[in-house]
Amino acid sequence: MKLNQDKVVDWIRDRAQREFPTDVALVLLYGSYVNKTTHRLSDVDCYFIPATDRGYAFAETFIVDGIGYDVFPMSWERVGRIADLGEPLLPLVGDAEILYARSTKDIERFNALKNRMVDRLADVEIRNAKARTQLENAAEELRDVSASTNLHDVRKHAGAAFLRLADAIVLANGTYFHQGLKRHFENLADLPRIPAGFHGNYTAAIRAKTPEELLDRLQSALDATARFLDAPIPKTNPSTDERHTPSTPDPDELVSFYEELLSSFNKIRVNAEQGEWRMAFVNGVNLAREIDGVCREFGFPPLMFLDVYDPDDLTAFRKRVEIVDKELTALIERYKPIPRHLDFDSFLHSLR
Repeated sequence: MKLNQDKVVDWIRDRAQREFPTDVALVLLYGSYVNKTTHRLSDVDCYFIPATDRGYAFAETFIVDGIGYDVFPMSWERVGRIADLGEPLLPLVGDAEILYARSTKDIERFNALKNRMVDRLADVEIRNAKARTQLENAAEELRDVSASTNLHDVRKHAGAAFLRLADAIVLANGTYFHQGLKRHFENLADLPRIPAGFHGNYTAAIRAKTPEELLDRLQSALDATARFLDAPIPKTNPSTDERHTPSTPDPDELVSFYEELLSSFNKIRVNAEQGEWRMAFVNGVNLAREIDGVCREFGFPPLMFLDVYDPDDLTAFRKRVEIVDKELTALIERYKPIPRHLDFDSFLHSLR
């Protein structure tokens, strides 16, 4: 696995230098490969900043030895929004390592954004305003919890709400989750300030067996976070069941979606093997949001799995996730087969 990762990183760098030397401003690595927290199914987290329209063609998704890789673009404008705390993706700026740079000016521009992010985090007024935005996002998810009719959807929306509350809390402390979700709960525990009862409510919500208990814990956590931020409890409009006309799938986009999503399936596989019940829940929530979104977009049947989650025995959850993987694969391969390469050399051969 480590050998494939190193080969992927070398290939990404060489391809930028050889095929896109003036079209890509920067290529950056982040995540487990950079912070040395890989597991047996870890991918390489990588994005790039295009310098021209042609630079967007540097994007690539592929599967090698059961691991999905996604080299994706982010514009300078989006990186700037992250630096201004506009998206909870701060490690992609604050902890990224430059793999390739078109020029020293591009490096200086990126480092200026990193410094700007540090300044924003140090500004109490700015960071608290962004924290309150995350509180409002959590309230929107709480609204959807109340409108949900099955345990899968309840857990999906409640889990997303707790993630937004966690983002609010960490921002209010002037920092962020440097390793993303990898050490999510440990990082929360290390914060100097946290809303009263938040840890207990979060844990109890993950372990909750019924929608009622989960909703109660989420409401308590949201109220406590609002008090912590000295903010009013956000008002939300009632949830509406808007009719959606399914789109016609683009076969290439569907395949790329799966190649990118495979890392989420793999995280749950590793969580189940290691008995990491809290991270299995969190990663399951993120996987459900992605799958439910594409099913709704293209009119696919719902693929539910959070309803069988049991923190004391992840066996049934793991099995259901495997079934969902196969069912999603079958839906996508109605339109186009998903290429799977045994090793990195066979992937390179497919590009010739």
